[in-house]
Amino acid sequence: MKHRLIDCHALATDPAERDIIQYYLRCKELDVDDDVVSNALTWIKDIASASLYIVATVNGLVKPSTSPLSKAALGWDHGDDETKEWPDFDDRLARPNERTGTLPYMSGEVIAHQCLFILPGERSPRKFVHEAIHDMESLFWVLIHTCITRKGPGFDQKRAEDLKSTDSLRETVIKYFDAPSEGMLKDSKRDLLLRPSTFTTSILNHFHPSYDCLKDLAQKWLDILILGYKYRGDEFYNIHSHIVRILEEARVTAEQEEMNSDELLRIKKELRDKREGRKENLLNTFKEPAAINQDAVAHKQT
Repeated sequence: MKHRLIDCHALATDPAERDIIQYYLRCKELDVDDDVVSNALTWIKDIASASLYIVATVNGLVKPSTSPLSKAALGWDHGDDETKEWPDFDDRLARPNERTGTLPYMSGEVIAHQCLFILPGERSPRKFVHEAIHDMESLFWVLIHTCITRKGPGFDQKRAEDLKSTDSLRETVIKYFDAPSEGMLKDSKRDLLLRPSTFTTSILNHFHPSYDCLKDLAQKWLDILILGYKYRGDEFYNIHSHIVRILEEARVTAEQEEMNSDELLRIKKELRDKREGRKENLLNTFKEPAAINQDAVAHKQT
């Protein structure tokens, strides 16, 4: 496997291009640093597409609180070292019928074995290559499945009764995870990426109340995936950094706003009791053969 060495300092952009994009952004009442524009042009050479990419990022992920918006505000600041080395999979194609993963959690592109988006400036989808973004989408679907099929942390939390009695919840689980064919599963996941406005009604509204604190995380995760697939910009090449960032933000928020203390204590006690019960059962399993052997020895001696 080869590696591409990307020196972001060497990818200097034309000041005239930056000025054109800045003018467009001002018309959209957006005030951003020149570094934001330069970063967008690092990934997307077409001026019009780079402008749309910045607007989409701001509208999808950022709640402007400072002016001008910086790379950090957009999640594009990944540390002091601007020289990054990424694997190059251009010469690595999957063998026929090669596919790994758990089907309900697979990316729609992995299921279809084809790219679903046409990139800016291109006329047809690129040849499919399994990328890091597909793995991050799989993790996204694991999160979604947990939030709509479980009542909360702890043991025996499956929403069995809800799944039986609530048609819309059951249909959502079938649509995105238990569809009778791969084609239907692929179409459902593709349609969500192409029409993200349906995310609230089709998925977020089915989150169990215990997971309401994760709705914002799920929305940001979807926005990052769409930006990555649609533009192949910072969210595509630095997908792990973006997901780690929003997970850390969600952790801090959860610690501040999560369930009330009584509910948290109940769950902790339940988990502790379960662990102690398992430990006791395991110890009894080892004690029983020892007791039998001691009885046998005592019988021989008599």
